[in-house]
Amino acid sequence: MTSNERRAVKGELCTCGRQAVTVFRTELHGEIGWCGVSNVPQVSPCPWCSGDHGGKCAHYSISTH
Repeated sequence: MTSNERRAVKGELCTCGRQAVTVFRTELHGEIGWCGVSNVPQVSPCPWCSGDHGGKCAHYSISTH
């Protein structure tokens, strides 16, 4: 782990809605959870707003929703 990441705790979620395993600290978006799954299609509908879009949802929260 680097100073810009930490282990996720129970209840912290990835942008796809799965349980996060790592939390990355970013200047632009704050803390972002990562579930460990890469190169997979974006979950649709979005677990945060039920929309169909790519990238981080404006409604995303690292905590359970």
